[in-house]
Amino acid sequence: MASVFPECFRSIGFDDLSDLRAKGYSPLRLSMFDRVLTDEEAAREPLTGYAEAVAAGLLMTFKQQERQFLEVYRDLFGSGVVMGGGGLVAVLAPEWGPQLQMAVMKSQRGREPMDIYVPRLSLRVVSGLSRADWLLFEDSGQIPTVRATCERAGLHVLAP
Repeated sequence: MASVFPECFRSIGFDDLSDLRAKGYSPLRLSMFDRVLTDEEAAREPLTGYAEAVAAGLLMTFKQQERQFLEVYRDLFGSGVVMGGGGLVAVLAPEWGPQLQMAVMKSQRGREPMDIYVPRLSLRVVSGLSRADWLLFEDSGQIPTVRATCERAGLHVLAP
């Protein structure tokens, strides 16, 4: 089912955090690393990309980390999401299933960007570079719940 959700998918830029905050977001990053990597660190780190991990012989490690992201997103997205589909058209996904799992995996492997809105948490999730996704909270009161979910899976919630 397609519909229009302009309020969920406002145009955003990530270069200016004050712009994100002005649009009503409390931005955080979800990462497998314990800090936000610099561009130079990300370029040297083989686990920031699928092809790089394969080339470095780290595919099993990459897949384990991918499972951690899947665990987090299965929990966060399980009660339904709106998936951004380009422009103002969005697709409703009423529960966790193959469509959402594939969106997360494609994002993790750098094949397709992910832009998902979670209504029950007033949370927008946008895939980022270096396997560090943006968590854009409209309700900062949801941060502790989401942080606990991420930390249980062994991932880090970081200030940008």
